[in-house]
Amino acid sequence: MVDLASQRIVLPRSEGPPGRPPAQGPIGRARRWAIAHPLIAVALLALAARLAVAGGVAIFSGGTLFLDDAAYLRLADDAAGGGSAGWSEYEQMLYTRTGSLLWPITGMFLVFGTVPFLAQLYVLALGSATAVLTTKLALAFLSRPAALFAGAVVALLPSQILWSSIVMKDAVVWCLLAGLAVALLAAQESRGRRLAAYGLGIVAMLAALGFLRLHTLQIALVALLLASALGPARGRVTRLAGAAVLLACVPLVFGMGVAGVPFVSNPGSLAERRAANAVGATTAVVEPAVPGEAEAAASSPDAAGEAEAAARSADESLVEYAPRGMAVILLRPYPWKATTDPSPGLRLAAIETLVWYPLLAIALFGVTRLRGRLRYMAFPLLAGGATAVMYGVTEGNVGTAYRHRGEFVWVVALLAGVAVDHVVRRRAERRPAAA
Repeated sequence: MVDLASQRIVLPRSEGPPGRPPAQGPIGRARRWAIAHPLIAVALLALAARLAVAGGVAIFSGGTLFLDDAAYLRLADDAAGGGSAGWSEYEQMLYTRTGSLLWPITGMFLVFGTVPFLAQLYVLALGSATAVLTTKLALAFLSRPAALFAGAVVALLPSQILWSSIVMKDAVVWCLLAGLAVALLAAQESRGRRLAAYGLGIVAMLAALGFLRLHTLQIALVALLLASALGPARGRVTRLAGAAVLLACVPLVFGMGVAGVPFVSNPGSLAERRAANAVGATTAVVEPAVPGEAEAAASSPDAAGEAEAAARSADESLVEYAPRGMAVILLRPYPWKATTDPSPGLRLAAIETLVWYPLLAIALFGVTRLRGRLRYMAFPLLAGGATAVMYGVTEGNVGTAYRHRGEFVWVVALLAGVAVDHVVRRRAERRPAAA
C-alpha cells in the first residue's frame, strides 16, 4: 500500500511462515536479552550445565568418576582430618604440586566437613568463570553475538562441562590462562596504580599456575613476554620489562632455574615420557613402558652410551611421532569409535567430535580473519598453540590427551568467534543494500 502523506511505499509486517514463532516471542526476547547481556547469559548457561552434571555425579557416583578425582578428594580429606602424617613422599609432593586445587578444598573440608559436592562447586565455579572470561576477552574485539558464541562454546561443550564438574585441576588451569589473557589486555590499556594492580593480579595467577602445572606456567610466562610487545606503543617498554622480570624470577620460585631454561633444556626422553604415560591405559597409542626397564639401563656398565643412544632414538622418533601425536591431541577419539571403543567414556567423547570437528574448521577460518585483532589474540594464540604442540609430542594415550585438550578449547572458541564476527558484520553490511 502507499502512504499518501509521505509518498513512501509501506510494506505490511510479515509474521513469517506458518508454524514459526513470531519475532517478538519468548525465543526472540531471550535471544535479544542474551546479546544485550552476554556475560550474564554465558554465566547462567555454564553454571546450569555444570550444576546438573555435578549434582548427578554427587548423587549417583559419590562425587567421583575416576581414580584421579577420588585421589584428590582423599588427599584433601586426609589434610583436613590430620591424616597427612602417613603420606608417602609422592603423596606429599602431589598435594603441594596441586595446591591451587587442594588447598581451598582442604579449607572447605575443615569448616564444613568432608562433602565432595563442595569441592565440585569450587571446580565448577572456576570452569564457569573460564566461559565468562572468554566472553569478556571476546567483547574487547568482537561483536556481541560473536562474543556470546565464543563464551557459549566453552559453557556448553560436553568435555568442558565434564572436566569442570568433578574434582580435577584442569578447570583451574583453564581459568587462570583465560584470566591472564584478560588481565594482560587490561594492563595494556592501563597506567599508574591500575597497571600495578593488574600486574599484581598477573603475578598471583602465575603463582597459582605454579602449584598446578609447571610446564603450563613456563608456556604462560613466555607467551606473556611475547604478547607484551604488542598493544599501544605507550608503556610498551614498561610492559616488556615487567614480563621479562617475571620470566626470569617466577621459575626460580618453583625450582625451574632462571627463566626456566634448565627446566626446558632438560625435558628428558620424550619417547620415555610417552611410554610412561601409556602404562595401564586402555587407549594407549604407543608401547607402554616396562616397569624397571629404565632402572636396569641406568645400572648397566655402559649406561652413558645407552642413554646417548636412547636420546638419539627419541629425537628421531619425535619427527615420526609428531603428526600422530598432533592427531591424538586435536582429533581423537575418531567419531567412528563411538560404537567400537571399549571405553564407555571415549565412546561418548567420540560423539563430541561431531561438534568438535566443525568447531575446528570454523576456528581455522577465523585464523584468516585475524588482521587488526592480533594484539587481542596474541597471548591466547601463543599459549594455546604451544600447549597443543607440547601435549602433541608427550601424550601416550587418547584418554589423557582428550582431557588435556581442554587447556586450549577457549582459544579455539575465540577463533571460532572471529569467524562468526566476520559473518555477522557481512550480513549487517548487506542489509542497507537490500533495503
